[in-house]
Amino acid sequence: MIRESKIFENERSEYQKVVDYQGVYPMGTFMPQEKQKLQQTFVQMVPTPNTVLMYNSVRENLGYAAFEDSYNDDPTIYTLSGMSAGSIVQRFYNADARITNMTGEFLDTAGIYMTNHTIQLVELTQDNGIHYYVLTGGKGAIEAKADELYNANIMLAEGLPFQLENGEISINSMSIVELALAMANDTIENGQLGTLCTHMSYLLSSQTK
Repeated sequence: MIRESKIFENERSEYQKVVDYQGVYPMGTFMPQEKQKLQQTFVQMVPTPNTVLMYNSVRENLGYAAFEDSYNDDPTIYTLSGMSAGSIVQRFYNADARITNMTGEFLDTAGIYMTNHTIQLVELTQDNGIHYYVLTGGKGAIEAKADELYNANIMLAEGLPFQLENGEISINSMSIVELALAMANDTIENGQLGTLCTHMSYLLSSQTK
């Protein structure tokens, strides 16, 4: 059975006001164009082959031009920065760590213009080999990404990142940790998870052994 969480469905529908995708929420995975430039303030990101295929499939069905055309016109709307991740690690763990990788989830055409619909996972590494991962993102995007990875059998935990309890929304921090783990294993493929920080509109932090 396909899981489709809808707590923040109205938030995700904001995207349709910007680009008419007839209800589709086309969030795709992007990786750094040049890993040696990860320390720059802004890092140019490029879509994975599966993301290009997904974007183009949706665009073709709707009669839109190929994704490559719009990406080449202005790739800078798909950029990320790891500077705030470094600040978070320094603040909460008093650790100096360099950025060693990152991955991001962007909506087609919107990119950085809709930051609350973007997810970013930054890997930082200390000289002693300790890894830190900082996850940031909007609630609606996080909810959708968790469902996507769960339905693809990549995120195996059944816990939802957000739940309704007595009419109020609660956060399942362990589910968000699972999401970061799944994203790291699916894209960064490091396999060495050290300390995980998750940051949405405020910071949640948890230590993993």
